[in-house]
Amino acid sequence: MDSYVKKNEIRLNTFEFLMRNSEPTIKDQFIKSNFCEYVFLEFIRDYREFNIQFSKIDLEFLAFRRSYPLRLEAISLVNTALTLKSHAPQIYSEILMYARRHMLIRNEMATL
Repeated sequence: MDSYVKKNEIRLNTFEFLMRNSEPTIKDQFIKSNFCEYVFLEFIRDYREFNIQFSKIDLEFLAFRRSYPLRLEAISLVNTALTLKSHAPQIYSEILMYARRHMLIRNEMATL
């Protein structure tokens, strides 16, 4: 589990760095590769839980044993893109378009 947490943090920090980068071609590559669509099609809808039934885990991690790691990571990516609107307006627009297309808010409200 420790490895997953560290890798997750590295992925999110890398994404944030790329969004803050002043080179526009990096951000354009996210759009050309359909990254945002993939986040909405695959990861936001992924409700698979950690499989840690037989793993030795820390007590601090017990609260997260029934979480959805890919889904939560996707939500963090969306949140980062929305927060960094001024640094990556094209990614911000792309995220909003896919959020509308996939009815993200309505679907999230239904899960409450």
